Amino acid sequence: MQRLMSIIDTSHLDTTELNSINSLLQEHSDRFYLEGDELPATNVVEHKITTVDDIPVNQKQYRLPHSLREELTDYQEVEVLQCKVELHRTVQHCGMHSHTSAVRHGIAEYISEISKNACEDAHLTGVYNYGGNSVIRGLKVNSTTSHPVTLAGTLTSEGACSGTSYADPYGSWNDVVVQATIKITLTSQTARVDLDNNKLYLRSGTTCNFRDNYCIDSEGGYSYWHTLPKDYCKFSKYSILYEGYAEKAVDPRAFQSETLYSVTTEDITFALTVKKRELIK
Repeated sequence: MQRLMSIIDTSHLDTTELNSINSLLQEHSDRFYLEGDELPATNVVEHKITTVDDIPVNQKQYRLPHSLREELTDYQEVEVLQCKVELHRTVQHCGMHSHTSAVRHGIAEYISEISKNACEDAHLTGVYNYGGNSVIRGLKVNSTTSHPVTLAGTLTSEGACSGTSYADPYGSWNDVVVQATIKITLTSQTARVDLDNNKLYLRSGTTCNFRDNYCIDSEGGYSYWHTLPKDYCKFSKYSILYEGYAEKAVDPRAFQSETLYSVTTEDITFALTVKKRELIK
């Protein structure tokens, strides 16, 4: 390495620049050879460093292409909207003279289904319409709101009632009054996506099939997201190490010409050699 440094005109360089060049040569010493050196039998590439009036030959500033990115990102992230609608409802038979009585399976607690459109609207507007006639307002993301509603029949504060028919997943009844407390939880979170295995991982530990666009989470309830656009060039598989201008060095006289990109700033010094180009059709 000292032999290589000795043939470079460094009289015009300061200490910082000398250290940067020396560091770059040390890191990539296997790619530089001097005339007279014994070269490897295969994959031989010769890079001669010469200067003319202190201007490096065949070195100009180029913006780094997309290929100079490191394939590090195994996971992507998507925003997930969650809506959990919990019902605690009571069914009572309304008889003669407004006499109420218990019915079989009259008390139940369960999570009610909510569509993707309704969930997105609740996140956007803070309003949710349950069953078409119970409008709940003032919902906030990442919070829980409870609201009492009458789902069927009528019941006055004086105790008078009027029954009607009602059905839910736990049964069906006639001449009943149905009251409930609806607890709605809206949650927004960022979830990891493993595109190769079609998996989406929620914060609770629930694993969903990504391309299904929804799943049911024990903590957040009905969970919805949008699939990522088709990435034909697979840019999502790469993380950007550096974006900006770099020095491009090409030796056209080499048997197999290779291109070397190098960057030297106050913070970083590195060099990359283009190994291959891939045509995306």
